[in-house]
Amino acid sequence: MHKTKPMFELKTLEDYSDNALLDELRRVADELNGKHLTIENFNQLARVHSTTLRYRFGSWKNALNLAGISEVIAPRFNPLTRETVILSLRDYAKEYPGTSVTQDEIARKLGVHRGTLTRRFGKWEDLLNEVGLSPVPLGRRYMDEECYENIIVLWTHYGR
Repeated sequence: MHKTKPMFELKTLEDYSDNALLDELRRVADELNGKHLTIENFNQLARVHSTTLRYRFGSWKNALNLAGISEVIAPRFNPLTRETVILSLRDYAKEYPGTSVTQDEIARKLGVHRGTLTRRFGKWEDLLNEVGLSPVPLGRRYMDEECYENIIVLWTHYGR
């Protein structure tokens, strides 16, 4: 028996249950054949709008996770929040007690440029103070006596 394609295809879903919405999300991901699944792609190909998924599941990211769609197919945007930075600082302090944490180390750990941290959250020292950490000393401070002794050593060395 030969199956004919229907002349009319529904442009909306018949069922709007959680399972039906997640199945539609999976269907669109499969239809893209390995291309990235974005909200724009979904809205063009789906029989339901992405806002329906966001309202039902709390966010686009939650819907993707519930549907079991990998980050390779649908990359997630992970916003950098102050809480994320603070948590990263606390984790570093627990992992390396007694050592100074640098902005470069935390930026590398979070996968961002070091300038992003100060541009988004203000002074680095303020973030450290919020966690109770001391800033990295920029250099050792010498007392006047030590400086004078160093000058004498240099003058003696060079014969002056």
